[in-house]
Parts: sequence; structure tokens; C-alpha cells
Amino acid sequence: MNGLLLAAGLGTRFKPYTEKIPKPVIPLLNVPISFYNLHLIQQIGIDKLTVNTHHLPDVLKNIFSDEKLIAAPTFFSDEKKVILGTGGAIKKARPTLKGSGTFVVANADVVNGFGLRDALEFHHHHQPVATMIVMKHPDAGSKYGAVWVDEKKRVVGISKKKPDLNCKPFHFVGIHFIEESVFKFIPDGPCSITEDVYLKIIEQGKEILAFQKTGFWYDAGNLQDYLAATEGLLGLLPKLQHQPYLLSLFRRFWNGFDRRPNIWEGEGCEHLIALGSKNKVLLGNNCRIHPTVKITGFAVLGDNVVIDKNVCLHNVAISHSVKVKDGTSHKNTLVI
Repeated sequence: MNGLLLAAGLGTRFKPYTEKIPKPVIPLLNVPISFYNLHLIQQIGIDKLTVNTHHLPDVLKNIFSDEKLIAAPTFFSDEKKVILGTGGAIKKARPTLKGSGTFVVANADVVNGFGLRDALEFHHHHQPVATMIVMKHPDAGSKYGAVWVDEKKRVVGISKKKPDLNCKPFHFVGIHFIEESVFKFIPDGPCSITEDVYLKIIEQGKEILAFQKTGFWYDAGNLQDYLAATEGLLGLLPKLQHQPYLLSLFRRFWNGFDRRPNIWEGEGCEHLIALGSKNKVLLGNNCRIHPTVKITGFAVLGDNVVIDKNVCLHNVAISHSVKVKDGTSHKNTLVI
């Protein structure tokens, strides 16, 4: 099966950070955001991976060209002049998506905590044009547009407004299995796969189905949601034996993961802070923290971070190789 990772967005909601680094590359617990969903779809087997690009494409190509991390032939679909939207991106990537019948498409800025094998089996058994992975969410139909699903698991609407049918709202988590027959429904130019394509397919009497999953889902599309995702994932670290997907992902990115006395600290760190206390602290490798540093709430430090004296940190994430200057204070923020 072939896969497409949607990574071309401008990251407008995450400015000014995305002026320097594409959102899919921003580290979340020291792992690029996009690798959470990438790792998820890799678990079901990807023969070829396509990544669409537009904003800062060279940065994306650099990280997605790491053969040790990707473990599949990788192709890039460059949307140079204009972003094509989800539907346009799928159509442009057709040359590298076709050939396997079913392909998988995943967003690059969300984190999902569940397996996909059962959803793929459901898709193959029922053979719809597409199967959208959904979950219950209190904000489906209010903060987020809803996928409205009937009792036969058919998608009957995609909007905040409920159709005049017997159906329930679910939240689309940004992953779908799609058949190659979808290409004939996608118009030329920029378009949305859900609003411009799936709704057209439904109107023509063909099926788009929904498969409900349980687990966690985090949006990391803006600073507030990113910090919420950081805190939520930190809370899962002591329970990784119950999260095999996260456990296998972190083993890929954290050197010496299984050799650590506890999972909160990387190798070669120098500090006097009390790890494992009520504050949630995750350190990458070779961090240097002055004894006068005060940490409250949570803090995530990338590799080779240096924190000088009299620094105050509260609910922060700091990217790799950053030096935080003497006497500064950082609260509810990301430092890159």
C-alpha cells in the first residue's frame, strides 16, 4: 500500500514559529510532529511514501530523506505556485499513489493514539470509495466540523450543521483509506477531498464510510493546542507499556531509550532538578541546566539545550541546540 503525508501547509495558525520551520518538522516531545502519524501508517506497511510540499520545501525534504527513519522509498509532490488543498494534493500525487488499489492519506500536524489495522480490514471488507477514521469528540459539530454518520456507518454529511437525517456527529482525525477510483471525482485545481469530493461521491449514491476509533487525539496546529498536546503526551510517559505505538516511536528517536534509569532524561545531561516530581520534565541528550534554574509546570528540552543561571521556565518546549540566556523567563511558549 502507498501513502501520502499532507505537509504542504503554510502553518498560518502557528506563526511566527512556522516562518522559520515548517509545522510538520516542529518537535513535539523531541519528535517531529509529522512523524507521529507517519509512524502510525508505517505500522500497517507502506510500500511508497509521498510527501507534498510547498512552504520551506527543502527543510521537509531534508528530514524525509532520512532512510533510517522513513524505511520506504520516498517521493515529493511539490506544489510550487499554489497550495492545492487536500483533494488537489491527492490528484497531483497520483503517479506515486496508484498501483496498490488502496492508499492511505494522513495529516502531518495531528497526533493519534491508536492502531489502524482493524480500520484497514474494515475498508477492504466493505470496499467503499473511502473510509474516514473518526472518533467521538465533544466539539464535533461546534469547534470542529463534524462527520455525520448513520447507523450503517455511512457518511451522510461533512459540516457543522446536522443533516436532516438520523445520524451522529464524529470528529475526523485526519487519516483515511482511499481507493484509486476516487481520482475520477477530483476536479482540476485546488479543492478539498472532503467537501468537494466526498460529498459529490455521496450525492451520486456511492459510499464513503466511517470507522470509529477510541484513544487519544491531539491537534498541534497552533501554539495553544501544541502546548496542550505536549502536556497530554508527557502524562502518558509513565504508562507507555499501555501505549505500544508511542513506545515504538520513542524508541526510534530517543537514543538509549531502554537503558535509561527513567524515561524522563536523555544521556549526558547535567542538572540538579528533581526528575519524576509533580512537575513533568523531559530532557533530550546532553542538556546543561544551571542549578539556579526554576522549572514549574512542564518543560521539554531538546538535545544539547543549555539553560543559564536564574532562568524561570513554566510550561515550555525548547527545541534542539538552543541556549537560554541568564535571567530570562519563558512561560506557556515554544522556543526554537
